[in-house]
Amino acid sequence: MDSQLPNETKLISKEIFDKAFSWASSFTSPRAKALSMMGLFHYQRAYPNDLKVSLNIRMLGDQLLGHFEQEASNEWNWFEPYLTYCNGRLPHALFLAYECTGEKKYLQVASKAIDFLIRVQTIDKTFVPIGNSGWYKKGADRAIYDQQSIEASCMTEAAIAAFRNTNKELYRDAAYESYKWFLGKNLKGLMVYNPETGGCCDGITPHGLNLNKGAEANVAYLQARLNLENIKVNTKKQLEPEIASAQSQTAYL
Repeated sequence: MDSQLPNETKLISKEIFDKAFSWASSFTSPRAKALSMMGLFHYQRAYPNDLKVSLNIRMLGDQLLGHFEQEASNEWNWFEPYLTYCNGRLPHALFLAYECTGEKKYLQVASKAIDFLIRVQTIDKTFVPIGNSGWYKKGADRAIYDQQSIEASCMTEAAIAAFRNTNKELYRDAAYESYKWFLGKNLKGLMVYNPETGGCCDGITPHGLNLNKGAEANVAYLQARLNLENIKVNTKKQLEPEIASAQSQTAYL
């Protein structure tokens, strides 16, 4: 992949990545494995001749499939007996594994998992991410608050990856619904993203916005937005009015 970064920066980044990845084989967390797969996917785009990348994606992808086979049931299509943070990253990683390897087993499980996520995170046709005040344990009630910005971003990106690999409209719609959480389509009807300042609140509490605007929230919003604009470019679909309006006013991008 072409990049405008200086060669020195590229070389240092590659060295850091190579050293860090040596620890991936010892990871036990499904999220750590998923994030490693996502990193490898982009690494492969930069270094397509490195054949070890695809092998490592398959290794970690198969481990994720093992988690799914152990925990999933008809009513619980998931990798763990609970939903916590950055849930969208797990199916997202498997969609990328399919994109990289062509192995349909990754696509099949990714589709089941994201369908489950869409179902449990939709209330009255509104995206409602799992709250971090209690999460969602299998067999128990799911937490509604506190909702975090990173969850809307992860779900937007995962749905876009699902749409790119299946061309199913329901996933593009899910990406839009997740993104609109930032723009006021949430249970509180509050703008989490401020187009006048370019800042994004950390999330939504039972009492309203968490007014802290940390780096994670701001980066999460920008990632979701940039990925959504890529849909527009590739499908020639116009952004919905409220999305286009908010984006045209962005102060910092």
